[in-house]
Amino acid sequence: MHVVERGGREERRTLAFRDYLRDHSDVAHEYEHLKHDLARQLAGTNHESREEYAHAKTGFIERVVALAIQSAYARDLLEAK
Repeated sequence: MHVVERGGREERRTLAFRDYLRDHSDVAHEYEHLKHDLARQLAGTNHESREEYAHAKTGFIERVVALAIQSAYARDLLEAK
């Protein structure tokens, strides 16, 4: 289990990602399709398949987080760079 510190950098990144998707339905739909495609490709219930699924989403998530930060969804993260 991954514990995220309240108010910490990872929580702010997660919230920026969430808020960006809420405001950009086209990107949210793209993420939804990616998740469905990956679930079909990496179907399985073991730990390895779940790790592969999570890892396969990383590039998309990082790209959206970068867009969110550039768009001031997490201004404090942009200023900290």
